[in-house]
Amino acid sequence: MRLAFLGWLAAWPAPILAQCPPAACPTWTPAGLMQIPLISAASAEVDGIVYLCGGDGGSAGAPSQDVVEAFDLATGAWLPPPPPLPYATRDAAAVALNGKLYVLGGEDGGVARNSVVSFDPATNAWSPQAPMLQARSLLAAVAWGGRIYVFGGLDGAPLAACERYDPASGAWTPIPSMPFPRHFHDAVVANGAAWIAGGQISPAVLVPDLWRFDFASQVWVQNLAPIPTSRNGLHLFHAAGAIYAIGGSDGSLNSPPLEVYDAVADSWSTCASLPPIPHFRGAAAQRGASFLLFGGDVGFPSLFVDEGTCLGPSLDVSVSGTAATGGTFEILGEDCVSPSTSLLFFHSDPLLPFPFLSPGLPVPGVCGRLFLPSPIFLAAAANPLLLSGAFPADPALLGQTVFVQSLVVRGAPSAPILADMAEATL
Repeated sequence: MRLAFLGWLAAWPAPILAQCPPAACPTWTPAGLMQIPLISAASAEVDGIVYLCGGDGGSAGAPSQDVVEAFDLATGAWLPPPPPLPYATRDAAAVALNGKLYVLGGEDGGVARNSVVSFDPATNAWSPQAPMLQARSLLAAVAWGGRIYVFGGLDGAPLAACERYDPASGAWTPIPSMPFPRHFHDAVVANGAAWIAGGQISPAVLVPDLWRFDFASQVWVQNLAPIPTSRNGLHLFHAAGAIYAIGGSDGSLNSPPLEVYDAVADSWSTCASLPPIPHFRGAAAQRGASFLLFGGDVGFPSLFVDEGTCLGPSLDVSVSGTAATGGTFEILGEDCVSPSTSLLFFHSDPLLPFPFLSPGLPVPGVCGRLFLPSPIFLAAAANPLLLSGAFPADPALLGQTVFVQSLVVRGAPSAPILADMAEATL
């Protein structure tokens, strides 16, 4: 039956495969209260714990704070507060890298910071890091390939400058600037690139365009469909093969719609399922295909979590070895309990994510090389799933990104739906 199903799937016409249906629109439910009402806090998740750092209390003229809160994603409970930041800040950025939390920039008393500190949960202590080359608040930052990338921000005027931090060397390096300045935007990693959307040039000029920064080529790519609703203070998430733009402000008193970007089709769709309160200048985190919003200007101290439809397994991939020597991989995830069949692929180029068209063969320009001879079928209710195996030496893949990718088929002959991806670098 599996071979017959694979034969049916491989025989599906290619033009249909390239058109993914719109991502599911989430529904929202309340998930408790914050310990301390905050806006403008930086947030990131380290090993299942979301850390909220800095911010302010939201009232007019409220000072920046050094407060740190910790939320356990597994239990939905607040943990005892970690040690405070070494200094007060708000409108900073936070990223997780190699089991540590990094807080970058922000401002205090209207003066932008270039400060960087890291928190190690193992020692429960903060450590100073090399400062950024440019002071900046209202910046966007992501982690990729063992480094931290910082985009734009504000230091008296909007910034186009970007830079990269290598914790191993402790050095900051300039990278190509954004094509024009912006701040109060967000960035998310997907498909081997950072995707930048939202923000503003000034309070009266919001930025509608979407840009992609490819890590491998260090090139900015625009020519992408602009976000339908220009907004600042938003959050970008990557889940179920799509990029979600949630919250923020479009300059009106209404909450902007939740909009979803399909990178394969280069198109946006709009969801009617707004968060139950306007969410502006709040913190955010992700748990698989669920999105969490913390605090914000309107309605805090409420905390809301998305309980939307899961389209595929939430994956965590680890790789030991290199393309030059070969090695092993391990995939840990939680599959959906749904009347669907999940397929799992391991490949090196997700731009056209349908490697099963030629299982096990290099397909230039489509899916690179496949480490697995064919898709792996997962049970519909494998909770949790754990897959491990070996990959051969292939020097041609040295330095490339390996993607573990799932596809969900909701009953033949419906079209397949691209689901979650996880990634590592050889």
